[in-house]
Order: sequence, then structure tokens, then C-alpha cells
Amino acid sequence: MTLAFFFLPPSNTTAWEMLKGIWGPHLWILLAALFLSLILTPICRTIAVRYGIYDLPDERLKTHRAPIPYLGGVAIFLSWAIPVLAVAVYQSFRHDVVPGDTQRAIELARGSAPDKWPVWIDEPAKIFWIVGAALLMLLLGLLDDLKDVKPRVKIAGQVLAALMLVAGGMVFSAFPEGLSEDLGGWSLFPTFAWWVVALGVVLQVMLVVGASNATNLLDGLDGLCSGVTGIISVGFMLLATSLLAWDLYQSHVVGGIHYANAEIIVLMSFALLGAVVGFLPYNFNPASIFMGDAGSMFLGFMAAVFMVLFAERPRSLKWFLGAMVIFGLPIFDTGLTLVRRLVNRKPVFAGDRSHFYDQLVDRGCTAQKSVVINYGLALFFAAAGVGIIFLRLRYALPVYFLIFAAMTAMAIKRGYIRSGPPTNGPATKQ
Repeated sequence: MTLAFFFLPPSNTTAWEMLKGIWGPHLWILLAALFLSLILTPICRTIAVRYGIYDLPDERLKTHRAPIPYLGGVAIFLSWAIPVLAVAVYQSFRHDVVPGDTQRAIELARGSAPDKWPVWIDEPAKIFWIVGAALLMLLLGLLDDLKDVKPRVKIAGQVLAALMLVAGGMVFSAFPEGLSEDLGGWSLFPTFAWWVVALGVVLQVMLVVGASNATNLLDGLDGLCSGVTGIISVGFMLLATSLLAWDLYQSHVVGGIHYANAEIIVLMSFALLGAVVGFLPYNFNPASIFMGDAGSMFLGFMAAVFMVLFAERPRSLKWFLGAMVIFGLPIFDTGLTLVRRLVNRKPVFAGDRSHFYDQLVDRGCTAQKSVVINYGLALFFAAAGVGIIFLRLRYALPVYFLIFAAMTAMAIKRGYIRSGPPTNGPATKQ
């Protein structure tokens, strides 16, 4: 196994055959989402112009010079949802169909094809619940774009979307069952205990609300949120590829552990990547269309969905933590913004220039350079999240902690927490 394929498990087949088996069925989904996004984005822009749906500039937060049409989020959602739903409907009627590339790769890995397993999409009904909840988030954000929605109404909608995932059988379950024998072997979170399930639901709601608002806050410069979430989608796709490779090619060796959600994450991450990449040419500086809250809340919700799907089992804690690191830039930006507002006694829900990307601009960076710096940080978090999943959990946890501790120390040292003019560059616009 070469360094380029470090995220794949050892197997009797080559890395290329393994990737062909996993990615082969999904490449057309990426291309379909990309094509749809390239076509639907200018259509949505035309509709927004026709009906006067614009984001108007102001002198403080919205620094674009002219009104920019909204509805980009609708294009992203439709470009993602159409190919994903097509697969879900097909697999609902032809559940026994396994793509040929996947079947051949498994035959090479195991010596013979498994009997009626694996299927392509193990539980296609989950996809319908996810698309329904994502549609709710899109409509909630679109309503906020057209009319200002109170924060408590948005949070209530986000909670409802999280509970729709629960109704679809998706509950955060990545709790450690117990300590190892050398640490006493105590039971910590008994599987299926009512209070463990309830705790998982609460954490899932917090995850959906937090991620949805984190990407909403990140959507502040042309091409920033769409580009960063594209990079995050690649990270989730690689992480899911690794998990699916273990599921398909090594589960018969490591005790038959089956991760039903791995294929769904690969499917949806390919579709989301295509939808976002197709939108980016229209959204990069100077943007001709914005995604609005409809798009940013949808993208954040999908990031939360991926993290919940990674957390489907007690033994999947490391995969969930890896996904959290991949989503690290929105987490860092939101945390920095909230801490800065609290330290400087600003209203938590009031808009200001506390965000990391705003402070880069206020310190002399151009908007384009600030976006590129954030792209670089997103790539770092994605690489870190994928790269340390093969560490033992006892080693991975300190690494996760050190990454966020280093980012926090950097923010403090560079003066991103305190209010007032920066030490270098123009004064901030607070």
C-alpha cells in the first residue's frame, strides 16, 4: 500500500481495484450533480432576478457593492438531491443489485463473491428521511432569506430536522461501551440502555443545530462557504471510503462488523461535492449569485448528517472524531466568534466582524486572499481528520486536542480574541 492510499486497509487486491470497487458506482453521481449544478445555478439566478430576490449591501457587514441575487442554495440542494433520490428509489426496488465494479473488487479481495452481501445501499429508506430533513432546512433558510426569521424559530426547525433523523433510525451511538480490562473493564455506556439512547438523541440535536449555524456564520465572503464545504465533502468522502473498505474487505477478518451507513455517506458526499463544485464558479469573487441561508444551513445540516452516520456504532467513536476534525474550520470560526463576543461583551446573536475571515481582511488581506487562507486551513483539517484515524483512540484523542489547542493559541497570540484595532493593518470595522 503506497502512501497515497494510506487511508485504505490491507487487502489481497490492489488499492486501485479497491477504489474502483468503492468509487466506480458513484462517479456518475458526482458528474450528474456537477452537471445539474452548472445548469440549475444560472436558472435560479434568473428566477431571483425576475422576482427581485436580492441580498442588499450595507456599510458594515455586507460589503458587496451591488445587490446580488439569492437562491443559489436551491440549486445546490436540487443538484444534490436528484441523483441521491434516484439511487434511493432504484435500490428500494432492486435492493439485491450490487454494482459490477464492487462485486469484482470483493471477489479479488476474498477469493469468492459473498452470498447476497454486500448490497450497494443497505438501508435506502434512510436516504428519504435525510432528504426530507434537508428539505426542511432548505425551506427554513429560504424563509429567512425572504423574511427575517427569529433565532428561536430557526433553532426549532433545526431541532425538528434532527428529530426526523431519529425517526429514520439514525441516532448518535458512538459511546465507548466500557473500559478495557487493564483499566478495570467497567461498563460506561451500555448499548441500547434507554438513557444512552436519550443522550445520543440530545447530542445529535446539538450537533445539527451547531453545524447548521456554523456554516451559516461561515458564509461571509464570496466563495468561502461553498469552497470550504467542498473540501469538507472530500474529507468525508475519503473517511467514508476508508470505513467502507474495512467493511467490504476486512469485516470477515475482524469479526464481521458491518457499517450500514458507510455506503450512504460515500454516495451523498460524492453528490454534495459535485453540487458545490458546480456552484463555485458562479459564487467565487466576484460572485454573481449567493447561496443565502438556504444553502449555508443545508450544507451545515449535511455535515451534521455525515457525522451522525459515522457515529452509528460504539466502535465508531474514532470515525466520528475524525469527522469532527474534518469539520474543524467551521467549528474554529464559530468558537472564535462566540468567545470574542462574550469576552468583549457583545450580543451573541448580533452580527459583527468577529469571524476569522473578517479579521484577516481587517488586518490587510484582500477578500480573495482571506478565502484562500481559509481553504488552506480547511485542507489541513480534512487531512488531519483522515490521516489520524489509523491511530489507536488513546493516541488519536491527544492529537485532536493538540490541533484545536494550537488553533486557540494562535488566535490568542494574533489578537483575534480582543476587541479594538489590530496591531498591524487597518482598524477593524466594529
